[in-house]
Amino acid sequence: MDAKQRLIDRHNCQQLMRKVMLLLDGEMSDTEEKDFLANVSICNHCLESYHIEKNFKDYIFNKVGRKKLSVEMLSSIREKIKSQLDA
Repeated sequence: MDAKQRLIDRHNCQQLMRKVMLLLDGEMSDTEEKDFLANVSICNHCLESYHIEKNFKDYIFNKVGRKKLSVEMLSSIREKIKSQLDA
């Protein structure tokens, strides 16, 4: 039995889709990522779902963008959090 057939035999779409966010959030090791991508590539449904999620995350990331906060704003946020924790 070759490596591709072993992947097909153990492929589980539901389990694989649970791992999509881990990959997209950078929470997988290099080995886990390589295994995930090999596994997702054997199923057209999983591959399409992965691309949809990836494109959506990229879209949101590009639309939202990161803003640099001033030192005063950071201090204000910290003080509000601290006052809530002390209450």
